[in-house]
Amino acid sequence: MLIYAGDIYLLAMNANVAGLKYTHKDRERIVNSFRAVYGTKRLTVYQIHNVTRFSYNKAMQMYKQVIKPSDHLIIYFSGHGTLVVDRNNDEADGYDEALVGYSRRGRMSRKQTILDDLLANDVRQINPRELTVILDTCHSGGMLKSITNKKDGLVKKFVHLPIDTPRLPKTKNFHLNEGIKGFVDAASGTLYAASTERQAAYEYNRANLKGGVFTKYFAAALQRTGSLDEAFSIARKKVANKTKGRQTPQKYHYPH
Repeated sequence: MLIYAGDIYLLAMNANVAGLKYTHKDRERIVNSFRAVYGTKRLTVYQIHNVTRFSYNKAMQMYKQVIKPSDHLIIYFSGHGTLVVDRNNDEADGYDEALVGYSRRGRMSRKQTILDDLLANDVRQINPRELTVILDTCHSGGMLKSITNKKDGLVKKFVHLPIDTPRLPKTKNFHLNEGIKGFVDAASGTLYAASTERQAAYEYNRANLKGGVFTKYFAAALQRTGSLDEAFSIARKKVANKTKGRQTPQKYHYPH
């Protein structure tokens, strides 16, 4: 149970599903880094291992009761990202971005996805002074299956839900890059994304590195610098170098 202990709240979530094995290590790294920077008195942490839409909804309902307009809400997720058909026609590219929650036996399920619409709506209702979203998941506009590259031990953190049939909206202004804002396009805040909209984000499966490439460098830099922006800049360079340009983290800011 989350107990109010300050003005900074961290919701740290992960989901080991569809080939991902170490997202919980990402969550632990992030939590440890924020605790080192902010201390336990100022920071209130709520962690969800193998988050489902139910456990996500439960956390958000709790936040709506305790977070004040002067507080800072930080949301972190490590796992798969996906695209699902937009059913309320608010996306020019015809797709909603979504986080893939955990389902029985670690299989993919649309019932467990957390849509960008849902998250943005929840954040608007909470209405924190400041919103920070950190995603170690793909924002690619393509539809890539989760595969393992045996040579370098990389697992793509983007999957396509095959139950959806793509459909494009009837609009003259349609362009494929519309979804680049991700799920905070309807809420003000800062998004630190592990990759561009068109790229995969990677999880390493090696003895000396288990977990998301982005989270490893971001968490380490945050603990060292105490600054989100500085940590991101450091992580961006190291991730691009480590993945040989296949993954380049991006920062997006949406003012009030």
